[in-house]
Amino acid sequence: MKVTFLHITGKKQGAREIFGSFPIKVGRSSSSDLILHNEDTRASSRHAEVHCEGNVFVLKDIGSANGTFVNGELVRTSVIKRGDVIQFGIDGPKVLFEGIDDRVGYGKDTVQLMVDKALEQSSRKWKLYIFALLLGMVFTIYMLLKDRRLENDMVKGMSFSEIAERNKNSVVLVYNRFRIYDGKGKLLGEQVSNGSGFVISEKGEILTNRHVVVPWLYAEIFQGTRPLASAVTGKPVCLGVFFVGDLVDESRIHKVVDYELSDVADIAKLRVVTDRRLTPVSEMNEKIEELHQGDEIAVIGFPLGTELNKLVGDKYAKSSLTRGVISKISSGNQKQIQLDVAAYEGSSGAPVFNDRGQVIGVLTSGANDTLNFAIPIRYAKFWKKS
Repeated sequence: MKVTFLHITGKKQGAREIFGSFPIKVGRSSSSDLILHNEDTRASSRHAEVHCEGNVFVLKDIGSANGTFVNGELVRTSVIKRGDVIQFGIDGPKVLFEGIDDRVGYGKDTVQLMVDKALEQSSRKWKLYIFALLLGMVFTIYMLLKDRRLENDMVKGMSFSEIAERNKNSVVLVYNRFRIYDGKGKLLGEQVSNGSGFVISEKGEILTNRHVVVPWLYAEIFQGTRPLASAVTGKPVCLGVFFVGDLVDESRIHKVVDYELSDVADIAKLRVVTDRRLTPVSEMNEKIEELHQGDEIAVIGFPLGTELNKLVGDKYAKSSLTRGVISKISSGNQKQIQLDVAAYEGSSGAPVFNDRGQVIGVLTSGANDTLNFAIPIRYAKFWKKS
């Protein structure tokens, strides 16, 4: 049994390799079987192995420095199948797993093979092959035209009112009542903080900032000059969310039943259980290279949190939209996008949209009300258990 891999990015882009024995060792080392180019330094010298277990192929990371990804998801061990894209390290080279080498090509080669087979068969079978070929070509043309229409619609962009309408049920107000304890475990008091967040799955997963969930690790809440992280600990007493239109009352909150904190950025993932039908944000875009200085953006969140409700005398949760632009994307620290956009306490964790209605980042902090920063959405997938 032989399998093939196609290099789709990196220094060996376009090369196809065939292997007939297992395990297949992958890395930059010359002792590897699937050898990655030495200049693709995001990949490790000894990065991963592919094992064959019956008719199942298993990819195993063997302690690489920058991780192994299958279709964009970080994995340690994963079953792979034909069509899966494997990436060796963040921003590292990618290969397409083409599966068992059955010598059937793609595109023009496939068409030629079908025609050759048709000519070898009886008249009836020949007609069936030709009919299937024509049907396939018509379907392919239809899909290409459909994709082109969708692409043109995306390039045209959306109005900010359209973005707000599409995502009005996806953005949430995060409410956190928590207790603070000193180093000896003595209760110092109770605080309430607010933030924003947004739904990313119908299973109740919500993204926000880590500092919204564990604020005692980030700010001096009580008087004094010592950083809280070295002086006190904390514990959420009531952590939950309000959706747009909800009555802002702690007794009506949708409680968080679990949360995870990111290893690499100021990001947290909440999980709520609710009878409400959840609506994830319409789309997310992880491609930092598509972001440019001066691009228009919009932030939808809950500036001032529940305090804004008190100021305007409103009992129900209502999100706010502010417009701005990307000020700078640092070449040295791509975990931050500098924004020129109005944001205030309570806006933390809000989604940042581009003019196509895609979430490109999570608002996190700022030096003042208009100089703020967002974390690119690509960094919202590395977790440790709370």
